[in-house]
Parts: sequence; structure tokens; C-alpha cells
Amino acid sequence: MDEAQPASVLERLELPPIFCPLESRINPARAWGERRAIEWIDRQGLGADPGERARVVGTHSADFYARFAPFAVEDGLLVAVLWVYWGFAFDDARCDVGYYSSRPEEFVPMAYRTQRALEVPGASEGDVYTRALADIAARLRATGTPVQVQRFVASHRAWLDGVAWQIANQAGARTPSLDDYVTLRLHSAGGEPTFSLLEIANGAEVPASEMDSPPVRALTEMAILTAALDNDRHSVTREMTTQDGVQNIYTVLRNQGVPPGLAGRCGLADREPGGCPHALAGRLRHPAPPLGGRRAHV
Repeated sequence: MDEAQPASVLERLELPPIFCPLESRINPARAWGERRAIEWIDRQGLGADPGERARVVGTHSADFYARFAPFAVEDGLLVAVLWVYWGFAFDDARCDVGYYSSRPEEFVPMAYRTQRALEVPGASEGDVYTRALADIAARLRATGTPVQVQRFVASHRAWLDGVAWQIANQAGARTPSLDDYVTLRLHSAGGEPTFSLLEIANGAEVPASEMDSPPVRALTEMAILTAALDNDRHSVTREMTTQDGVQNIYTVLRNQGVPPGLAGRCGLADREPGGCPHALAGRLRHPAPPLGGRRAHV
């Protein structure tokens, strides 16, 4: 095992450009959605001080989701954008760092009280994150179908469960195996709720027989894992120099004896987007329109 300290490991990391074989597109309502979202952030108080506000706005969540859903309708795009801003703010304050990030026994009840704001119409009590999420929940119910909303609620719960696992590892100074880390990251990265919002953003409900089919589930997980590993790559420098006990694909592989060189590590993420088009062509040749829209976004 390489016992080098994070700083010396970072000196040997050479991060290559992110590989993406797909053409970039962006929703024409991006700027409108960003303005509305920043107004909402200020009303909800998610930027309690100038530094926090700058970090939340600086996530550029409107740009992210406008590229993720280039054909979304305005109202659907806005509610998705609001949640992505909220998710980044909650993750930074309650998951990655801060009081709860090393206290799983306190994170879990806090997270489930927050989750309840999605599940109960009219829930408005609690802290700033709970109240803001309750507002998003009301918008989701006004914009999406009951099936779409419940899919999002379930995926949101799975995200918080994954984060709880991550925090438990951090509190116990445990580095997961590669298999466990991939399973954990598929949930803790927040990919499932992000994809669940696509139906609402696009205004089209995918039938359960298609949404839950093995090919669609496999493609969704491929897309989530690609984004999660790229996020690990993007944040590795900040995390390994500012946080103790950080868990990312690099520390997991290093713990298993893989040297710091990135050749083998980057291949895992780069194979995923290359494999998606082939899988789509072979298994989903003639999807119904709602699934066809989701397939294109995946």
C-alpha cells in the first residue's frame, strides 16, 4: 500500500481532460432560470452570509441542468434547477463538511426530518434547508404527476441513505472496498434524484414497465457512475488538501495498493460514456416518446 501523505500524492496526480463523445446542447431558458433561482435563493435565505451565497450561486446549477435537460419546459426546468442549487447547498453544509459530516447518529435523524418535507404537503417547519425543500416539494406537486413526484421522493431518500453510509465510514475512519465504494457512490452522488427530475422537467411520464426495465436501469447507473467519478476527479485536489478521511475513487484505489498514476483510474470513467451509445443502440431501438426523451438525456 502506498503510505504517501495526500500532499505528496497530489504532486503525482496529472488530471487529463474529461472525455465526452456527445455534442453539447443547452436549454434556451437557462438565463431566465438562473435569474429566478438566484431570487429564490435570496428569499429562502440559503445564502446566510456573502461567502455562503457566493458558493451556492457559484455552483452554476442553472447552467448544469439547462445542459442536462436542453428541451425541458420552463416551469419544469426551474423546479429542477432550484433543487440542484438546494442540493449543493445542503451537501456542502451538512454532508461533506461541518457538524454532521462526522456524526452519523445525528445526521440520520436530521436527514429524515428534512426528507419529510418532501413527503408531507404543507410542511414548513424546521431550519432553512427544510423550509426551502418544502417549497420545492410544493412546486413539484404543482408541476409533476403523483407518480413522478413519488419517484423523486424515493430517489431523494436513497441519496440521503448513501450519504449516511459515507458519513458512517468517515466517522469510523473506514475506507470502503472498490465494490462498496461504487455502490455507495451510486447513491451518495445524488444522481438518482437528478435523473428523477428529468420526467418533471420534460413534462413526460415514463411508464413503469420501461423505467424499471433492466436496460434502462443499467444505463441510468452508467450515467450516474460516470458523473460521480468525474466529480471525484474534479474535487480531488480540494478534498485531499482540506479534509481528513476523505473518500473518493483515488483514496479507495490507493488503499488497495494502486499507485497514484491515473492511467488505470481514468479508464473506468472514460469507458462509461463510450459504452452508453452502443448499449442504447442494441437494447432500446424504438422507445416510446417519454422514454426516448429520457434516453437522449442519459
